[in-house]
Amino acid sequence: MGSSREIKGAALLDVATYDTAEIAAVDRYSNRIVQAFYPEMFQTLGYPMRVKHTDQLWRYIDVMHETRTHHNIEFLLQGMTAEEFELYKRVVKTVDEHAKANFKMRAHPTAALLRAIHVLRLIKIVTGEARPAVLEVGPGCGYLAMLLVMEGYPYIGTEVVQAFYLYQSHMLSHVATNLRELAADDGDILTVEQPKPGTAVHIPWWKWITLTPQKINLSAGIMTSNHVMCEMQPSSMAYMAVAGRQMLSRHPGGGKFVFENWGYDLLHSPKVVADKFAEHGLVVCHDEYAMSAMVLSEEIDRWLGRQRGEEGSTAKPGADAGNWRAIRRRVGAALDTVPPLKRLAVVTYGQLLKFRMQGPASVVKGPDGAHPLSKQLTEGKAAVIAEATIHEPQIQAFLMSYFGGTVPQLPDEAFFALIGTRQ
Repeated sequence: MGSSREIKGAALLDVATYDTAEIAAVDRYSNRIVQAFYPEMFQTLGYPMRVKHTDQLWRYIDVMHETRTHHNIEFLLQGMTAEEFELYKRVVKTVDEHAKANFKMRAHPTAALLRAIHVLRLIKIVTGEARPAVLEVGPGCGYLAMLLVMEGYPYIGTEVVQAFYLYQSHMLSHVATNLRELAADDGDILTVEQPKPGTAVHIPWWKWITLTPQKINLSAGIMTSNHVMCEMQPSSMAYMAVAGRQMLSRHPGGGKFVFENWGYDLLHSPKVVADKFAEHGLVVCHDEYAMSAMVLSEEIDRWLGRQRGEEGSTAKPGADAGNWRAIRRRVGAALDTVPPLKRLAVVTYGQLLKFRMQGPASVVKGPDGAHPLSKQLTEGKAAVIAEATIHEPQIQAFLMSYFGGTVPQLPDEAFFALIGTRQ
């Protein structure tokens, strides 16, 4: 059941190969690294994270956005363009063929795929006709990865959840002219070559981590991470900021971080995430429902006409945080001489810190208002929506025709409909 299956002459990544490699990696890594790359939110909520057999991956065909189909097409996308609809149909057909061959069932993605089309739309607004490499952290079902590869973007993706990683690998194998699957070969983040258009590099967490990120030679014109960052273990999220900045800074002119949602903020707020990214040199320049962006701090300084080291400069990531830590150490040393006062100070500081860490991210503004990337996203989104003529009736008509009159429904959707739960 866990053996490799063949598709187009290439073996699909199987459970045994992934699990064996991960176990060997855990034996090599220290406690804090292993802790960092563990799915904190899924563990907290009890969401299934692993499969024992490849044919159990049907559970991940269309998840995390159940019951959102109508919302996604009519309110988020406000319709699809003809080009987007063709991509939608290609992915639906690919997923169904994969489900028939591997799970002995008919199935299709809708809600998760529509969300991926929305992110693809944002990325294309920013890149135009160019096709820079895209780094995606936490690809989920992997449909954005498929869309990006189909649209000619060189793709780099990394994931910590075993089941999602396997499903992503299988989906990429259908569309990439070359898939470098690092869970199954000897490459890692320091040695893998830059992907070419239409190809993909898929990186498991133990190949994504390095203690020398300054040696990463991969570059990315776009980084994206959707419905993920607030859900990440804090150390993993901070590492993403470090490695992501390195890859964006290697792109000519500097890459952009474009994403559509911060993730479920049960454990961590967008402000916490934004502050950590700012500490490592990535600054929020746009933030609204389903459309956010960060740029390199040096780009902000150029935009505002500031020099490195000048007051207010963002070009020294971590400087303010370092100063604050030094002050905190001095105050703590002084309070050590008065233990009761220190206990009171610790409690008070904890409450203030909790309050300070809540809330939305701060968005940088200039004398003339929004950052150019912010304006580009806002104007570009409006332009695409003006051309979006495909709505829910056309989607349903396609699905009815494709599936011969009976559109299959996955059990999660049916269960939520039964109990009246809306995501």
